[in-house]
Amino acid sequence: MVKKYNIMTTAVRVSSKLVKEAKKYSKIENRSVTAQIEYWAKIGKYAEENPDLR
Repeated sequence: MVKKYNIMTTAVRVSSKLVKEAKKYSKIENRSVTAQIEYWAKIGKYAEENPDLR
């Protein structure tokens, strides 16, 4: 089953260092750079919502 997401296009400025890291990890994880940064953002959000996991 393929998940469909509502996608909203928004320009966000991020550091070149973050993009470099995301490119490296996106190749390893077979994700786009955007998907890799979204993945990291989700992990960060979960960590903020669950401080007991830190």
